[in-house]
Amino acid sequence: MCLAIYKPKGVQICKGYLHNGYSENRDACGFAFALNGKIECFKGFDSFKEFWNAIKPLQGKHAMLIHFRLATHGDKSDANAHPIVINKGTIAMIHNGVISIKTHGNESDTVTFAKQVLQPCFARFAWKDATLKYLIETSIGSYNKIACLNSKGEAVIYNEAQGTWHKGAWYSNHGYEGQRRWYNSIGGFASNCVGKFCSSHGHKSVYRYVQPDVFDDIDQDELDAVTEAAIRDCTNLGIPDAESSNCLDFDGTSAHSKPLVTLHYNK
Repeated sequence: MCLAIYKPKGVQICKGYLHNGYSENRDACGFAFALNGKIECFKGFDSFKEFWNAIKPLQGKHAMLIHFRLATHGDKSDANAHPIVINKGTIAMIHNGVISIKTHGNESDTVTFAKQVLQPCFARFAWKDATLKYLIETSIGSYNKIACLNSKGEAVIYNEAQGTWHKGAWYSNHGYEGQRRWYNSIGGFASNCVGKFCSSHGHKSVYRYVQPDVFDDIDQDELDAVTEAAIRDCTNLGIPDAESSNCLDFDGTSAHSKPLVTLHYNK
C-alpha cells in the first residue's frame, strides 16, 4: 500500500517516519512544493539517502506533498511516480489506493485519473469547490485518498477523514509507523478476541495484550500433575504397532543436524 503525505509549511517530518514509508513502498518516491507561482516536483530517486538529502533542507520552508509508491497498476517508471503534475504545471497530486478506471498502455490508474478526471475538473471548477469535492470523493470511494497542492501552496485532501493527522502532518495510512503498527494491530485484535470470549462466558476479568513475542514456559508443577496413573489409563500414546508401522511416512532417519529420536515399534 502506498503512503501519501501532506505537510504544511513549517512542519518537519522526522527521518524515521520517512524511512519507514520508503522501506515498505520501494517502487518510487518523490515530493512537490510551490515556489514562485509554479510547482517544483522531484522524483526518480535511487535510494533513501538520495531522497533524504534532497528533501531535508526544504522541509521547513514549504508546504509539501510526499509520496512513497507500491505499484499496483502501470509500470515503475518515473512517469507513474508521484507526485503527478497536471494543469500546465500548476497542480500536483498524490494518491493512495486503487481507482477503478480503464488505463492506457503503461499508465497507472492514478495517472489516468489525474489526466482524464482531475485535470478537466480543476480547469472548469473553483479549486476548493464543495460540490467538486463531493463528486470526486464519491467517484473514488472511501478507500482511496488524494491530496492536491496548487502553485500558491494551497492544498486540498479528498477523503481526508480516512487518513491520520499526526504532529502537524497528514498521512494516508499508518505506514509511517513502520513495523510497530503491525504489533499494535495484532495486539488490538487479540485484546478484542479475549474481551469477546470473556463477555460470552460471563467472565469479568479484563485482559490486555502487551507484547506479541513473549510466551509463558510450562511450569514444573504442571508437568508433575500428569501422574503415572493417568498415563497408564491412556490407550494410545501415539506409539505404532508393527502392523500400522508400514503406513508411516517417516522411516526413522533424518538429515537434520540434530537427528530426531528413533522410533521403536511394538511387536
